[in-house]
Amino acid sequence: MNNTIIVRLLDGKEIELASDSPDLKSLVQAIVENRDAIDPEKIVVECDDERFDSVGFAEIISVAVKSFLDELRIDKEKLETALSELEE
Repeated sequence: MNNTIIVRLLDGKEIELASDSPDLKSLVQAIVENRDAIDPEKIVVECDDERFDSVGFAEIISVAVKSFLDELRIDKEKLETALSELEE
């Protein structure tokens, strides 16, 4: 049985994962590529296996994406600060 998990990051951007061995690398890559457009609160997860906790998985993904995006924002701010100090 090969059930599919669909993670909808934003309109028009869905990632399909196999529920028995999800390829999280493709999910992370899609998050990085779309980081400026993703709203972690609007991530939707669907699965054709009723035993799979789609709501719980969506919450985990949402929290992880929010944390990841916050870290990227902080790193970008640090980089911009460092660059402006170098220019002075």
